[in-house]
Amino acid sequence: MKILLIKPPMRGFLHEIGRFYPTGLLYLYSALVDKKYDVAVFDSLAYLEDNHIIRYDDMSPIERERLSSHPRWRHLIHWGASWDRIEAVLRKNQADLVGISCMFTPNAESAFRLADIAKAVSSRTIVVAGASDATTRSQYILKNPSVDYVVPGEGEDGLLALVQYLESITGRSTVSLHLPKGCLAFGVDTGTPKGSVSKTALEPEAEFADVESPMALSVPLPFERYNHIVSMITSRGCPYSCSFCCIHATMGHKYRPRSVASVISEIQHYAANPCVSDVYIEDDNFSYDLDRAKKLCYELGKLRLPIHLHLPNGIAAARLDRELVELMADAGFRSLFIGLETTSESRLHRIGKAFTSLQRVESLIRLCGEHSIDAKASLIVGLPGQLVEDIAVDVANLLSRNIPFWSNPYYLAPGSDDFALFQAKLNGSDERVTIWTDQYYFPPIHASLTREDWYWSWMLSQAVAEWPEFISGAIVAGVMPAARIDEVVDSFIAHIRNRGVSNPVTAGIAATPVSARIRDGQVCIVMDSGGCFCDSQHLIGSKRQSSPLGVCQPAGDLCAAAISLSVGRSIGLQEIECRLSRGSQNCEFALVDNGVTLTVLEVFRRTIERNLGHPDIQLCPSGGKLEA
Repeated sequence: MKILLIKPPMRGFLHEIGRFYPTGLLYLYSALVDKKYDVAVFDSLAYLEDNHIIRYDDMSPIERERLSSHPRWRHLIHWGASWDRIEAVLRKNQADLVGISCMFTPNAESAFRLADIAKAVSSRTIVVAGASDATTRSQYILKNPSVDYVVPGEGEDGLLALVQYLESITGRSTVSLHLPKGCLAFGVDTGTPKGSVSKTALEPEAEFADVESPMALSVPLPFERYNHIVSMITSRGCPYSCSFCCIHATMGHKYRPRSVASVISEIQHYAANPCVSDVYIEDDNFSYDLDRAKKLCYELGKLRLPIHLHLPNGIAAARLDRELVELMADAGFRSLFIGLETTSESRLHRIGKAFTSLQRVESLIRLCGEHSIDAKASLIVGLPGQLVEDIAVDVANLLSRNIPFWSNPYYLAPGSDDFALFQAKLNGSDERVTIWTDQYYFPPIHASLTREDWYWSWMLSQAVAEWPEFISGAIVAGVMPAARIDEVVDSFIAHIRNRGVSNPVTAGIAATPVSARIRDGQVCIVMDSGGCFCDSQHLIGSKRQSSPLGVCQPAGDLCAAAISLSVGRSIGLQEIECRLSRGSQNCEFALVDNGVTLTVLEVFRRTIERNLGHPDIQLCPSGGKLEA
């Protein structure tokens, strides 16, 4: 049987391009090749030259609804290979079975369209869906007539057993397929009405794949397309129970590490490749077994490999100590995130993270800095029950302690404990789930936090994360009169220039202003030719497109948030030039009134101002009192 494994393109508002190495598909590839199957991998996300703004007439009804109801943005972006390129690959490959990665719920429409194309190329092709969304929403995925089977959970054993089963039968006449080793697959019964699906759920006692299965190190991948970055997993499963996380649906609670020898062997393989400079270890709990983590780092340190290691998925503060930090630095680790999520002790308990604290994270970040490891705290904006005041307190507590952090909007994850809290609002609509689970959609799930206030709370949080010294200095200086806004803009640009660190194009939103000028009586900000939203989303290429103004509004809003916090009044930045349009060399924004929601701005500035003078006091959501 000839098999083609495909990661579909992404379609949405914003994507953190830089972490898209097809790790999951490569583990499946390895399991199948080990049994002598003819397997190919096609990663749509590697073809950034096909990235483009999606035309309205190319959007599905769900995508149109997502776009029209966003509180701020008016664009959707297609990341990765074009549909024409994907169709050409399918026609050339002529696979008997096409496996589609359905990893992220908001990307279900893209997976469906890929399945439709596969069936259009050959109606005899068997289409199989897998990964996280296919696990938590198997019944919905199977309603698509182009999807024949779903393999939930970890796929190595399940997909292999399904392939072996399909080879042993004539036709596809089963609805529910119980496979060896506790694996499970289910699919459309061809003898029942179109779209009829099994009601069988993933068995919670199902065994998980052997994590020592060989990695597909020989698969020919163009590493330069991945910014010379590869990803790997050294362990699976997480014993913790964070309420917002859905990892247990696919990888379970039991911590299952690979052997130290197998991990080192894989890293050595990458280090020997001159096209690979960095390895992202995407474990959910890299250091849960502290002794194993220390042994791994100790052995890596002895090798002195010419490669940098990173933990972008975060590490638990409870499983990190001085000895491990020292060993990690010696092993080649250069960056990591420490999962904090909120500075409120009561909310940490509610989300299942009572094992961490602001004080613990602060001391660990200082420790990492002493050993040249770039460590940041992760902050979630918009957790269930949060108000604007609560989000502002989190930001103020981090800023006053000079704790570097990065913020992410909260989002619903099917399979998580939190997801059940919002079933009534979702009203049983699979389409609504697809839209509302987009991390950058800001759905109407909060009783006391409007979508607009949530959006601007995140933008203000991220502005503080990006430019903490500039914002704290301006707030201490006091409110600027309107006549001095141009001076603040000049000071903002000078700060960015003197810092000497541009917002990298691998980040979700690049915003690097390089100059200001007066244009038609308005103060305007000009972005660096490689430092705007269109650059971070890799929309600039050989093919210039005619796009409506506003595509780079996220970059404008991020800068507007920083300037508004600095001057103490609501400022907006409206895009008047975009590099995506023919004839434009730089993206340019004009300062306008009434950008950031004033009430949100006032809460943030007041809270930050109050705490900057008292960094030893940890604010709590009730305002001004110490946390219990």
